[in-house]
Amino acid sequence: MFMYELEEIKNAEILSDIISNTYRNHNLDEALKLIKKTGICVDFFGSGKPKNEKMFNRAMETVQSLISDNDETKKLNAFQTEVTILNSLYKRLTDDYVSPIEQQIPNDLHVAAYLIGLELFLSNDINRLKYSELNNNRADFFENVAESSGNVLQYLIKHKKFPLENSELKIDFEITKIAFSHVRSSEYREILDILREAWSYFEVDIKQDDFITAYSKSDRTMGKQISHMKFLDVRNAKQAKHSYTQVQMFGNGSTISKTRKLPPTDFISYNERMTCEFIEEYFSTRDLALKFLDISIAEFIRAYSIIAVECELFMKKRKLKSKNTHVSLSDVCVSKTKKKWIYLFIEWGLTHKNAEKIFDALVFDKHLRICLTALY
Repeated sequence: MFMYELEEIKNAEILSDIISNTYRNHNLDEALKLIKKTGICVDFFGSGKPKNEKMFNRAMETVQSLISDNDETKKLNAFQTEVTILNSLYKRLTDDYVSPIEQQIPNDLHVAAYLIGLELFLSNDINRLKYSELNNNRADFFENVAESSGNVLQYLIKHKKFPLENSELKIDFEITKIAFSHVRSSEYREILDILREAWSYFEVDIKQDDFITAYSKSDRTMGKQISHMKFLDVRNAKQAKHSYTQVQMFGNGSTISKTRKLPPTDFISYNERMTCEFIEEYFSTRDLALKFLDISIAEFIRAYSIIAVECELFMKKRKLKSKNTHVSLSDVCVSKTKKKWIYLFIEWGLTHKNAEKIFDALVFDKHLRICLTALY
């Protein structure tokens, strides 16, 4: 059974039947691996309980009814202990780092304040970080902060249901600084996410004595991390190469041509061309007609490239004054209505139907005016 099929199971009885069949046809270890991959065991938003407690308890009852000896009972108890440990770690993270920030910021300002702080840091403040000539880790820091922003936004918008309704609303700069402190908690969350993913999809045991320790029982666990690090190194090298070539041949202009032809037939920017190269290397295909959510890869690439170009144009015109005590999201980020984004997508080669679909896929909530996931 494919992993995405396991994650889509919402019925406790269906999952119970699958667990029973797996146990009978294989063994307890395979049944527990299956339960891990469903995603019901750990709530990464920090409730301290399984993500789907009802389904998890039903799954445990099913396994309990199947096992018959002390060794299997010990394995099940160890599994349940691991689930408790992981949930307690996420709860501690929320209680110690996230909740105190929430208490200092009005709910209706929280998301906008965080996005403002995030954008100002990534576009300005990161350049003030000190570094040595032998270790300029600004790029790594940028990468980590940008990636962790997804965790923070999911927590604020999906879990807490905080609104983002007015991008023109002016917010006290002190509030944006408090909201940006979410970055610290997101760094810890990133570590927990790596542990949770390793436990869910690879052979990792978690134990707690004076310290919590994780033991890998398979080389594949480390292989996954090495593979990802190698990809990042290759990407950084290619980005440097493309940037150098672009400046040498064409100066600082980012746009190649205003074409409606989709990649790889034609490109609107150097970033778009580089993206196609990465897809070829990372997924071993040049076929950009392949579809995801019934939309071709070429159209997804074009949509992201359009947003990147719009962001670059906005950044060139943006003027921020240090004396400002209040700032709005539209002062620092591209903010367009859905209608305007759709018009841009169509103008650069997308069909109206797929432009609508892509926009809906890019935003966290259908009521938001801006493409949050695409800003960075």
